[in-house]
Amino acid sequence: MSIVDLLQGERASQVFSACKPILRRDTTTAIYLLPSILICMLCETSDHHHQITTQVLSVMNQLQEKDKDEAALSIISIEIKQLAVLDYLSKWSQKKRQAESQGKKGRAAFIPSTQLHQVMSFLEKIPADILAHISYKSHAYSPALMHIEAYIKDNPLQVKEHLCFLQVSECFVLKSIER
Repeated sequence: MSIVDLLQGERASQVFSACKPILRRDTTTAIYLLPSILICMLCETSDHHHQITTQVLSVMNQLQEKDKDEAALSIISIEIKQLAVLDYLSKWSQKKRQAESQGKKGRAAFIPSTQLHQVMSFLEKIPADILAHISYKSHAYSPALMHIEAYIKDNPLQVKEHLCFLQVSECFVLKSIER
């Protein structure tokens, strides 16, 4: 069973089912469409959230356990692709939240749509500290700093544990900005 078979929405299922023969043969196209397929899956229902989260965390844990010496180009490639998918989901949720909150005036509490809530709840299950370390190993220093800052904001008692990492990643971000 493929990820496309898990889609329940009629339109998304029809569109992506038509792409299945190409997705099986062309990994570039599959990687390109993966974020869109995931958005559709996450927005439709929370039935598959646990399965998707488990797979994402499994890959993240495997990537985190690999030493730099062991990391072949394929491992780095997987890291970058997974980070790109999660980054796409984050940006999508930020844009959706911004669009939904634009019409709201006053200080009323923001209530996200069901779709936005589904994606946000999925993203909240991904540990920001692990995401920061994987981003750092992939030389994505700015996202690494962003993720570790988010983690520390949510877990202020963990600052001492991650202080060294925070300082190192901030130095790399500053060096990359100077160039």
